[in-house]
Amino acid sequence: MKRKFSSNREPSKIESFSFIEKGVKLQSGFVEHFGSSGGIEWWTPKEIIDTLGLEFDLDPATSEDANKIIGAKHIYTKEDNGLDQDWFGRVWLNPPYTRNEMSLWLEKFVNNKEGVALLFNRSDTKWWHDWIPKTDAILFKKGRVKFLLNGEDKGSSQAPSILVAMGNECVEAIKNFEGLFVDLR
Repeated sequence: MKRKFSSNREPSKIESFSFIEKGVKLQSGFVEHFGSSGGIEWWTPKEIIDTLGLEFDLDPATSEDANKIIGAKHIYTKEDNGLDQDWFGRVWLNPPYTRNEMSLWLEKFVNNKEGVALLFNRSDTKWWHDWIPKTDAILFKKGRVKFLLNGEDKGSSQAPSILVAMGNECVEAIKNFEGLFVDLR
């Protein structure tokens, strides 16, 4: 389908487009994914946790098996619904990428004030602009993360990743990675 733009409008004012069919919609100038992973769990690779060198009190979006890698003292599983629970201590967050929930996960993360989150670098999304600037630091990771697909190594992700941190120790820990570090405090 050909996109049509009138000459007196900004390109964001698209008259016809097929993004919706691809699981993307435009919202106030931002792209917002609203697809689902269909129950597939993308686990954090051990190298990420080892490089951070931190212990975590809570992982609010994990499974018993995935926590064998993270080693958080407390976890919330899908059945617990981490969004409905109280968060505490140093948090590790690799949130699910489900429809309209990313802002909810990041709001809880920022309000907790201590932790590290691993996210896709989706600076074209509303949630990114609403929440990432409210973190203490961001690390634009060099190279792609090789997530584990339901616990098995399946190659690198399809998007670049960022690590965001809240709290001094967590800010220092994300500096252990190669990439562009930005202190937002």
